Amino acid sequence: MVSIARGAVIDEPALIAALADGYLGGACLDVASVEPLPQESPLWDMQNVIISPHSASTVGGRPLRNLYSSEKGY
Repeated sequence: MVSIARGAVIDEPALIAALADGYLGGACLDVASVEPLPQESPLWDMQNVIISPHSASTVGGRPLRNLYSSEKGY
């Protein structure tokens, strides 16, 4: 599942449950119901979730992590 819509469109508790139960294989999220996504959100620690910053700029002057690699294809 890929979401680049508005954060309120996704039922986050249902998404977290579907990801944890294996009903949904993975998710790529550009938005969340609360921006920025709170540190305590379980989405941060889920191995089957990719979270990209809604803003394309760097955070605090640090380089972005998990950048797209055309060599790897992801």
